Amino acid sequence: MIERRFSPSVFAVSLFSSGARIAVCLLLASVAVSAQSGRRLPDFGDNKKSPPPAAPEPAPTPSGRPEKTPLAITPHLADIISSSSILTSVVSDGLIERLNEAAAFSVTREQEMNRKEASDHAKGMSNGYLLWFQLETSLDQVGGIGSNSASQLYVNFIIYKAGTGKVLTQGHVYQRAYGPTSGSPLPAPTGGTQIEYRLRRAGRETAERVLQALGKPSIPGH
Repeated sequence: MIERRFSPSVFAVSLFSSGARIAVCLLLASVAVSAQSGRRLPDFGDNKKSPPPAAPEPAPTPSGRPEKTPLAITPHLADIISSSSILTSVVSDGLIERLNEAAAFSVTREQEMNRKEASDHAKGMSNGYLLWFQLETSLDQVGGIGSNSASQLYVNFIIYKAGTGKVLTQGHVYQRAYGPTSGSPLPAPTGGTQIEYRLRRAGRETAERVLQALGKPSIPGH
């Protein structure tokens, strides 16, 4: 009778093969359970996502300058100067001229309005401001203005805020005489009177007050 001897190496190989088969069976069972439960298997591949593209920068305005603030200007003829509409036009010219030099507003000239109408008009504006002004005098004189009393006129102005019609600020600007050294008035420009010249400068000074009140940069020399 031939005796078969059991080799330890053969036993180890057989044991390893059985263990490998068990491990494969357990792995397949785990895959099946994961698939049935809806869980995704970990992806060990190199599938890193690239970062999303950066948002496009806003296109610059054609001029490269910030948008100007709308500013409507309306005068009012007070009873004291009911026959002198040319004087309010002179103030408007100086006012608008100075504001355009500052290049901070988109200025429009509105028709003549009283204070109540100006406030209502500002309420109907979508944005910006409305500047209302009229010429007044401290003299107790009603009707037309003579050459002597015209030198006493001053600009009374109010700035209304668009959308609400509320008063943002108000003030007075008086005529000023300028001279090289002695304080005498400057000569009137060609085609205008001394009063017109001084009221035009009063309009430009009013514009300076508007720039200051609305926080806009001014330019020296007015």
